[in-house]
Amino acid sequence: MITEDQISIARKSLELLELEFNKQNGKGDYSWGNSFKGEGFKINNNSAIEHEKTLTPSLLNTAVFKTEKQAKSALAMAQLSHIIAEANGDWDNYTNKHVLSRVGDVVANTWYNMSYHFLAFKSAEIRDEVYAQNKQLIHDYLMIP
Repeated sequence: MITEDQISIARKSLELLELEFNKQNGKGDYSWGNSFKGEGFKINNNSAIEHEKTLTPSLLNTAVFKTEKQAKSALAMAQLSHIIAEANGDWDNYTNKHVLSRVGDVVANTWYNMSYHFLAFKSAEIRDEVYAQNKQLIHDYLMIP
């Protein structure tokens, strides 16, 4: 009997063969497997960011970020996801959204109606309070120096 892991490995092997064929025939390959250069930043089990220099392109390394800033942003996003859910409570997120976003190197607050925004809140007061209490975390998520 073939396991799910064996099927996954076979699929990955086929992808790699296709990539090699395309490379030999002059086609650009912008897939993760070709773009990953064996070095990057990962978030360990203790939520610390580690710089890894000798990684191989494998399924075990798909959560490796190119830059430390990107890894820090992802870590902040994970933490903010809990804060936002707690702050908004039971909210359908289809009504007006009071949003924090990056404009240049500053955090802007505005509102939207029919678009997705991760840093969206059900009221301006909640948005402003969450920002006041989590300014550095929000700056990390938005990659603001």
